[in-house]
Amino acid sequence: MSNKSEMEAFYRNTIIRGFWILRTSGQSIYHKNFGIEIDEHLFSGFLSAMMSFAKSEVGIEKGIESMEMGDIRFVYLPVSFGLIFVIAGDKRYEVNLYHKYLEDLKEFFITQLEDEIWKFFFQNWKRGELDYFSKFLDKNLNKLTTKWEIELITEMSNKEHLLKIYEDLINTTVTSYLDVFSRLIPIEEIIIPIQDTIKRITKGHKELSKIEISERGILNYGDLDVEKMEIRSFSATLENIFWSIVDFAKEQSGEKPVDLILKKCHPIIYKNKGLIRDLNLEDLVLKLLIF
Repeated sequence: MSNKSEMEAFYRNTIIRGFWILRTSGQSIYHKNFGIEIDEHLFSGFLSAMMSFAKSEVGIEKGIESMEMGDIRFVYLPVSFGLIFVIAGDKRYEVNLYHKYLEDLKEFFITQLEDEIWKFFFQNWKRGELDYFSKFLDKNLNKLTTKWEIELITEMSNKEHLLKIYEDLINTTVTSYLDVFSRLIPIEEIIIPIQDTIKRITKGHKELSKIEISERGILNYGDLDVEKMEIRSFSATLENIFWSIVDFAKEQSGEKPVDLILKKCHPIIYKNKGLIRDLNLEDLVLKLLIF
């Protein structure tokens, strides 16, 4: 990048807004900001005071692990050599995501820069040379943030594919069930229990609770934001909804009719077989194909 404005433009959409290495005393020995300006002395002093308060007054041995300020989430990871790694990121993303990034940084820092770390401690620790690690970290930190951006885009795509696959499975199952049994069972006795099942499964989750089923058996999810969901719990919830609907239908009308209806889902499986492999949905496929 040729200048600061170009660098900020490049990182405008990044989930990482800044990264710091601090001593446990609070002194900053490395920092890199992506589009935000923070007074290093104020920030490091504030963090040190908060860590000390958490340990001495609240009794949290590890100190604070994350903190929000406006739209920014700060996440911390104590590492060897009396250092603390800090990431500032968009608070839309879960703390666990930033912990993963901090562990990536820790692994790189400890394994790739071991010699430089020892040189720092033997030669510069007392002097407290600021930005000692810049020449070693800047290039690789850029590579890491690019890697994380690619991973996030891939995960976003996977979550959207997950939602579409389960949407097709649920819509096919419920609408087919209505076509067969709505002449024998009042529609509300089918739809209302399914609605209640979805509410029970998604209760307490801000995004997933937006999922509902219409009177025509079509899945609706409004402005559900897949960015705010961890992919494994998202997949598990969608699977739980699907099989809970299947179990309800079997209790209401018997296994054999529902097993026949589920065979209508087979084309969805075949059409998405590549995605199903990528999304690790093999168990779902096996359960469907045995019907």
